[in-house]
Parts: sequence; structure tokens; C-alpha cells
Amino acid sequence: MGQYWTIYDLDNRVRFMYLGNLGEGLFAATDIPIALITRYTARKPHIVVDYVNGSRGLFKLPPELICMILESIDRLHDAIAFVMTSKMVYTLGFTHVQGRLIERTFPSCGSRIVCLGDHAQDDDLPDGITSEDLAEVAIWKKSHPTFSGSPHGYKTYASESFLSSSSPQYETIPSNLVRKYWIKDLRRDNNLLSGPWLEALDELMNLSTPRGERVLCNLTKREYVDGPKAKGMVKYRIGSDIEDLLGVILRCKICWSSDPSISMSYNPGDSIHRGKWAADRFEVTSKDRLVSLIETGKKEWKDITKEAVGEVEDAWKAFWALYSDEDDEDGDGDD
Repeated sequence: MGQYWTIYDLDNRVRFMYLGNLGEGLFAATDIPIALITRYTARKPHIVVDYVNGSRGLFKLPPELICMILESIDRLHDAIAFVMTSKMVYTLGFTHVQGRLIERTFPSCGSRIVCLGDHAQDDDLPDGITSEDLAEVAIWKKSHPTFSGSPHGYKTYASESFLSSSSPQYETIPSNLVRKYWIKDLRRDNNLLSGPWLEALDELMNLSTPRGERVLCNLTKREYVDGPKAKGMVKYRIGSDIEDLLGVILRCKICWSSDPSISMSYNPGDSIHRGKWAADRFEVTSKDRLVSLIETGKKEWKDITKEAVGEVEDAWKAFWALYSDEDDEDGDGDD
């Protein structure tokens, strides 16, 4: 009995991408760009803002009141506009705006992620899908009687009601698009398009990326995969770079279904459809940040890089065994 697979962000109610058959989807899909679960951070401005001379009127208010005004602004673009009005507001609001940009641009960092097969039954779901999640399904079924008797209610609910990651309502705001938006909107005002203004805007949009080597962290189980270490260990041409390989590793560990059908010649480890990381919380960060998490946490972190690479290699061999009668250069060749 075949089935198809889809990856979901359970906390943001987002349907990332339909994988189709799991065998092909594990290695061919770009369903979860690792960037979307990468931990970016806000920082302090590095430049001197001098495109506005002095502060008058509203900007003579105490800093505390200006910060309260900024926090009360709902729309991100309005908050950016407010921050760009004076030196003082820019300095006060810089980190606040960057924090909101991070929330919009990388919303799945720290969220519960799972890849569900069509036959995942409601009485057989990973621990990360809670009773509160199932209560939402019960409410949804009342208004969708066609699915009232389905044993796969949560999977159906997620497929029908979660937003697609390509939906306009879920559209993220990469820095270059924000800058493009502002330039287009303010093109008629040559003064605001001067060099210092653009320099200040670029600085505001420039989020702080994790420096150093990347690691994939399971925040729920306090386990991690060392990206460079994994890339050096893997025997096959899996992933074009470290981030791509981490994406494959993640997909191999978050699958869940009550049915073992996976469109491979055999089920790797007899349990790839019962992923140990299904519906856990994740982030990709730097080794330096991981060290700080290890030092400040009460529980120990476990390096499972070797185990994860072994699971991915087993899945790779199970997939390519379907094509054993064909030229297997891509399947069995070394890096």
C-alpha cells in the first residue's frame, strides 16, 4: 500500500512541500531550506547614522517612551519607517526591528517539524503532536463532515488547512526584498535615497548570521549533528554542500507513518517511517552557540553525527537498490 509524504511546521501551521514518494523525496526535494531553521541574531548598529540633522518634536521624548511607541507598531514596514526617521530612534529601535525581521524571515527556527505519510493514524502519532493539536482536528472535522470518519484526521487536517510555504500570507521578508521595497516606495524623494540613507537601511537589514561551522540541533532531545564532521564521514555523493547534507539528515529522521510503505527496496533500519526526531524542535546554528547551549544547559547534549550519517547512507543504499540494474555510478561512487 503506497503513500505520499509532506513536511509540516506544526507551530506555524505551515505545509512546506509535498514530497511524493519518500524514496525520491528524501534526496531530491528542497522542502525545508536549512536557512529557515537557522538561528540568526539581532545585533547593534556598526555605523554612525548622520542622514538626519538633530532631533525635534516627537523625538525629544524620553527614550523609554519612544521604545513604547515602537513596540506598539503592528506592521513591520511601519516600524522600519519609524526607525528611519532620526539618529536617536534608529539607535534605539535597531535591535527591535532586527528581532522582528528574524521572526518573519526565519519563522521555523525552534518549531516542531514532522514529515507525515498519508497513513499516519490519529491513535499512532509522535509524542510531539499533542492532545491540544488533536483537539483542533476534532473542531475542524465538525465543519468538514466528509472527513469525520477518517482515521488519518491529523494528516488530512494539516494538508487541507495549513498554509503552503509559498502562500502570500506566509511570505517571508529576505533583507534584499525589504530594501527593494523601500527604494521603490521612496524613489520620488531624492533626499531619502542619498548614500547615507541607503547605508543605514542596508545596515538595518543585515542580520547577523551564525559564524563558523554549522550544526543541526534537536532542541527537544538535546542532540546534534556536526555539519563538517558529517560531510567528511559520508561515503556517497549525498548533498552538494554541508547545508544540503544537513537537510537530507533532517528529512531522514523526521518521517512518521503507521504504514511502512516508503518506495524503497527495503526499509532502512526497519524504521525510517518511525523517525526518532519526528515533531521535535530544531535549529541550525554555529558550533560556538552550541558550546554556549551546552555550558548553560542543565542536561547534557549528545553528538549523534556518526549515527545520523549511518542512517542516511543506509537510506541512500535502499533507494539506489531500486535501480541496481542500471548504471549505479551516482549511487555507489565515492566523493
